Amino acid sequence: MEKIKVKGKLYDIRSIQTIEPHVMQIVFVGTPPTKWGDITLYTDGGIECATLTGWTTVYRDEGQTVYLSDDSSVYQDPDTGGEILPPEPYVPTLEELQAAKKREISQACETAIYSGVDVTLTDGSAEHFSLTEHDQLNLFGKQVQLAAGTTELEYHADGQPCRNSTSQMSSRHILQQKKVQVIRMHRLLNKYLFLFDVGGLLYILIKLAWRGWSHWTMFILGGICFIYLGLINEVLPWSMPLWQQILIGAVGITILEFLTGCIVNLWLGWDVWDYSGMPGNILGQICPQYMLLWLPVALAGIVLDDWIRYWKFGEERPHYRLI
Repeated sequence: MEKIKVKGKLYDIRSIQTIEPHVMQIVFVGTPPTKWGDITLYTDGGIECATLTGWTTVYRDEGQTVYLSDDSSVYQDPDTGGEILPPEPYVPTLEELQAAKKREISQACETAIYSGVDVTLTDGSAEHFSLTEHDQLNLFGKQVQLAAGTTELEYHADGQPCRNSTSQMSSRHILQQKKVQVIRMHRLLNKYLFLFDVGGLLYILIKLAWRGWSHWTMFILGGICFIYLGLINEVLPWSMPLWQQILIGAVGITILEFLTGCIVNLWLGWDVWDYSGMPGNILGQICPQYMLLWLPVALAGIVLDDWIRYWKFGEERPHYRLI
């Protein structure tokens, strides 16, 4: 196969011939040169046989077939009168735009995943972990190990050597979390026991001032009612008008009084109270007159509970809307 050398580089050619007085055609096997100068011809045996000079202008380019001129002339398209028209801009189809956007989103997601995450370890240090395909395969293997009951794993953060995560470290972390949970539950229990005692004691004092005597079951009922009044602002927003909170509190106290009366008076027969002589009573356990009495009691209980929670337990400072 014949060869030519242009700018010091050899190219395989299929043919080379003059097709017009100042135009030469060269058919290449591969990619033609992009820059031209003196052309050296070689035979099939690799023997240099001629050097052509002056053929430095690309007359016409048809890919692997290139036409050169030695008088600086270029091909003129007869359809355009020799004018070189700019190509029309390509307008992609909707499907091509959708496919391009999907590739863009996929690439962005892949980049975000591969960039990894920052993780705070059990010792308080923060490390970065990349999530390339290789890392994801490693983590999947670690997950399989954990599922199989492995108590010791090793892994590495970016730029760090592998570190062992032993069952001892995991147990210490679990015990620490359980300890925190126990402390929180203990504090919560102490808080509600304190509020229960306050409510029970105040209810006993109210009964003593009102009737001159009371019953130990009133301590339990008073504690439950006081906790109920305190939960109004725990469950419902502070923006609820105070009169609505008072009404909810009075209705709740009345229901708790009725349930307690059914147990203490009707079932057990202890006769702690009896409203049978009051107009509008229900089974002698509740009546409209005492429900009205529970309105100021509910107001006092709501406000007192809120301020106790603020002063003693550091909760939100009370604030109310009257209407």
